[in-house]
Formats: sequence, structure tokens, C-alpha cells
Amino acid sequence: MGLLSGRRILVLEDQYLIAISVAELIESHGGTVVGPVGRLQDAFALTEDLDGAILDVNLNGSDSFELADRLIAEGIPVIFHTGRAPSEMPERFARLPRLEKPLSASAGERVLRRVFGL
Repeated sequence: MGLLSGRRILVLEDQYLIAISVAELIESHGGTVVGPVGRLQDAFALTEDLDGAILDVNLNGSDSFELADRLIAEGIPVIFHTGRAPSEMPERFARLPRLEKPLSASAGERVLRRVFGL
């Protein structure tokens, strides 16, 4: 049984190869990937029955903050996947967990364990 067994995790990432690496991280720990999708509007359509989300901050000229606000309001854990420093994030997101780009499997596992209390 994996770290994320039975959990559905949304992946929003506009760069295909990075999206695949995030999806592989989730799947390697037994989770089910919802998506991955590269556009914000596609992600909004997939928000039912989620256990968490990994969101790229920069999406081809826009950002994922509106989606993050909605998910957080619904009690769904959000992890940002970004190269931005915490000081470059809006204050309301400064303390949210982050996966640094480029993604490292060991750092990814640490963040997943912290977020999902495992």
C-alpha cells in the first residue's frame, strides 16, 4: 500500500514533461492522478472528489491562485509547484507547502508526507 493509496490528486502544470514527472511522483506513491491538465479552466472542471492538488503557479501568462483559493476554501490541501521564492508569493500563500522546480523525488516525498500526515 502506497503513501497516497486511494487519494485523488489534481495536477495542474502547463509544461508537459514537468506534468509527467509530477504525475509519476504521485503514482509511485499509490495515488491517482487527476489530469494532468495545463490550463486553469480545465483544472476547475476537475475539482470534484479531490484529496489534494499540485498546482504550477505560472500558467503561460496567468497564475493558479484563483483555483488555490477555491480548493483551500473547500478544505482540499494545495501544494504549489514553482521556482518562485516564498517572498514572491502572495501573503496568503506564503506558508503553503511547495515543491521546488526542478522536482526531486526525495523532496517530493517529504512534502507529500507532511501534507497528507503520513
